[in-house]
Amino acid sequence: MKNLLSSHMCDGLNDQLDIEVCGEPSDIGEHQEYKVRGFNQKAGNTETLCEVRFQEGGYKTVGVNGLSNEALLAIIEHRLRGFQSGPFSCRENSVALTKVQEAILWLKVKIRGGIGE
Repeated sequence: MKNLLSSHMCDGLNDQLDIEVCGEPSDIGEHQEYKVRGFNQKAGNTETLCEVRFQEGGYKTVGVNGLSNEALLAIIEHRLRGFQSGPFSCRENSVALTKVQEAILWLKVKIRGGIGE
């Protein structure tokens, strides 16, 4: 049985996206891989739209092998800034942008504080 996330579901688009948590959690509790699947209307089938692989292990000891939380949030920040510069600018996007920036800030504080690599 697949381990699917559901916290993103809120509308027609998101309700059609399956986010699968792949594999087992690491010894410190996090998962490294996710697959997002959805129905591609042009192709007429369900397909993997995106695969996300996060860093596994400290980069200083194992090297870079995946994405960081900060990198993924930077993509979301950039996208929300784009919405705010166009016709979809709104209070809700502004608040979401602020919260994403806040998340990035706190993750940087954690890293600079020596917790994690």
